Amino acid sequence: MLTPTERYKQAVGEISQLHKDGRISQETYNRAMQQSKSILGDLGSSLTQTGVATVTVGGLITGSLVALGTSAVNQAREYEQTMVSFEAMLGSQVRAKSLLDDLTKFSAETPFTMPTLLSATKMLLQFQVPAKDVMKILKSIGDVTGGSDAGKVQSMAYAFSQMSSAGRLMGQDLMQMVNAGFNPLTEMAKTTGKSLAVLREEMTQGKISADMVKAAFASASDRLDLMSKQSLTLGGRMSTLSDNTGLFWRSIGEQLLPTVGYFVDKMAALTGWFQRLSQETKKMIAYAGMAAVALGTLVTATGGVIAMSGA
Repeated sequence: MLTPTERYKQAVGEISQLHKDGRISQETYNRAMQQSKSILGDLGSSLTQTGVATVTVGGLITGSLVALGTSAVNQAREYEQTMVSFEAMLGSQVRAKSLLDDLTKFSAETPFTMPTLLSATKMLLQFQVPAKDVMKILKSIGDVTGGSDAGKVQSMAYAFSQMSSAGRLMGQDLMQMVNAGFNPLTEMAKTTGKSLAVLREEMTQGKISADMVKAAFASASDRLDLMSKQSLTLGGRMSTLSDNTGLFWRSIGEQLLPTVGYFVDKMAALTGWFQRLSQETKKMIAYAGMAAVALGTLVTATGGVIAMSGA
């Protein structure tokens, strides 16, 4: 079976022979040859367009896959770095992993985002808040602030951490808590029957202990339960979806990390090897690379060459 190119050459040969034998006029011969060249030109143009379309679609698919893979690896890398940070603060890899697992589950079930949780947790741990109390405190903070405003959560975590470190509530910490959306003295007034004026006076005397403030947070958390309510809103559901999607890509990234790490090590070794080469050898490698690029460009332009030959 003849190829399209061979059939084209055969048809042109037959037309030429008919003209040579005088069986068709010069005008008919010219018109037939012009049509054949036009067909060849269209073929070349189609090949070029097909090649461009293929490259474009392939580029889009490849670009999307690379972007997703990069995102997955970045999330896994950040998780790995957080694990190292928590391990240093807790002095145990097992305790660090256990806490991170709890935070991951918590973020997937509440309006809290994982970055917000990690930032607040680091704050608490840096102020020597016991790791066993972290999840309970985060829930209380989330319930009194709603958990969806990262700025308020961070501010509340900072004030709570300072108060815990000092062992008692002071005016500056109280003001920061109020600005973040919760006044522990108001909650204490409800549970003790004391007036705000009396409680403020006790605070200035150093009589409002950290345990009393923690109890006020816990009481308000049970009563308000804002995170459960927030999780049912559209914003809460979108936050949960975002965290679960992030967890999915992080899981994929964790599978890719060993391979990526291997290539990073190999590239580092290759870079070191290249730097140790002589200038002449580096030039030869550079010229070889340029030749490869030129070859690729030549192959890509094949469709254009065919179109030009048919013009």
